[in-house]
Amino acid sequence: MSIASALPLDSPETIATLGTVMIAFALILLIACANIANVMLARGIARQREIGIRLALGAERLRLVRQLLTESVLLAAPAAVLGFVLSRWAVDVGVRVMFASVPDNFGPYLRVIPLTPDVRVFWFILLVAVAAALLFGLIPALQTTRPSIVQASRGDFDASLRTGGLRATLLVVQVTVCSTLLISTGVLLRGATAARRVETGIRPDNILHILLDERTRDTAYAKLRTHPLVQEIAGSRSSPVDGSFEVLALRADNSANIEQVAYNFVSDRYLPLLGIDIERGRGFTEAESRTGEGVAVVSDAFARRLFPGQDPIGRRVLVASDVPPGGDLARVHSSRIIGVARNAISGWIGTGLGRPVIYYPKPVDAPGMHLLARVSGNEERARADVDRDVQGALASAPIDEIHTLNDFLATQIYPFRAFSWVSSALGGIALLLTLAGIYGVLSYLVSQRTKEIGIRMALGASIHRVIGMVLRQAFVFTGAGIVIGTVLALGASRVFRSALVIVDTFDVIGYAGGAIVVLIAALVASYAPARRAALVDPLQALREE
Repeated sequence: MSIASALPLDSPETIATLGTVMIAFALILLIACANIANVMLARGIARQREIGIRLALGAERLRLVRQLLTESVLLAAPAAVLGFVLSRWAVDVGVRVMFASVPDNFGPYLRVIPLTPDVRVFWFILLVAVAAALLFGLIPALQTTRPSIVQASRGDFDASLRTGGLRATLLVVQVTVCSTLLISTGVLLRGATAARRVETGIRPDNILHILLDERTRDTAYAKLRTHPLVQEIAGSRSSPVDGSFEVLALRADNSANIEQVAYNFVSDRYLPLLGIDIERGRGFTEAESRTGEGVAVVSDAFARRLFPGQDPIGRRVLVASDVPPGGDLARVHSSRIIGVARNAISGWIGTGLGRPVIYYPKPVDAPGMHLLARVSGNEERARADVDRDVQGALASAPIDEIHTLNDFLATQIYPFRAFSWVSSALGGIALLLTLAGIYGVLSYLVSQRTKEIGIRMALGASIHRVIGMVLRQAFVFTGAGIVIGTVLALGASRVFRSALVIVDTFDVIGYAGGAIVVLIAALVASYAPARRAALVDPLQALREE
């Protein structure tokens, strides 16, 4: 095990997080596709007279649809090529940023698989682009090729198309997706901030985590014990901040209910060294650690889970699953609880402090034990001195790894920070695309209502009244999208909550912040079309009709 395992890449939590990123990319693609559909509808409106004349001259509707879809593909193909070129640059920049931003202690253990986009990636991008163009260009193509021939030939569509209902629906979809992403981003940003302040239940300062080479363990351990900077040494089979504790099926002595709990084998000085206080009962003695007696110390969360409303001291817990004979678990198959400890981190901050944990005794110098050493002075300087002195005392390298617990905690916080950065970037892209969509749809709707606006102004409507009318229409679209997006974001945050307990599902500030950003951006994008509507010359508008 190494510091790299502080980021459990194969854990359900990490899989859920990375899966969410993929969903976010798909949602941004949906916004872009909605923009494509709106653009194709606008082009269809602009070509209404041409399409009407073609239909009047006997052109088949299917042929016109094929032509419009071909134009969509011709627009998508160059965009796919440009996207492929930009992706090569983005991947390179992303890797550089990752190496520059990870904690210094984690860099040497970071291995990145080759991520250069190749031919397979190019064909995938091209396929997705063409598929999106065809899928989201089909409805506009069908819509623009079914007007009344008489109306279309003189440049006017029927009322069902002129109202822009499809464009408004696509706009609501865009705002919905954008709201979902931005609200989720706000929740994650708050979660990343909370991760830096998360309570671990331990005192990590001036504690080194040391992995020894098993071939020279005894000699290296003896050297550590006599090092002038080392004040105290404890051991554990699973590090408190390096990955996650293993899980065991247990039941109380008088109950048939089986609970899945985290467990760890620790030495007698493990809990005092980390500052994990004993709330009831007592901790392990050195003799219990040395002999491996069938006793256990449990966390407060464990006591509340298996012994609700009862005193667990003196009670027994039984392993409810098959264990290898002769192993450590076989020795503690039935254990008597001697103490209840304060809740503490069980390998990874993402699981929080409410996870039930049981500790079993084991000697500090037993094979496979991680060593925890409290040192004096500056912890980074002490780490370097201990590493140099112990390594130099033996011909071989007795220390496989040596880090401070604060290094591990910084490494565990990093994924939350990185994911919040990615989410912010995706939310920003989604916001820009949505702004473009809002601007385009409202510009179209204003152009379609030019005659109506001219009549209103000729009858005395003020500029502020006309601007308010357009902004109200934008507010209706935006409000509907924000409401739906908030509901979807609530579902997404519940997924985060099930995997990452430090993410607050009902973070009012995160929700309100995301919704307000979308609303303000929508009103900003709406102002230019609204202002254009207010500057309509009534006489010119009526003369054009």
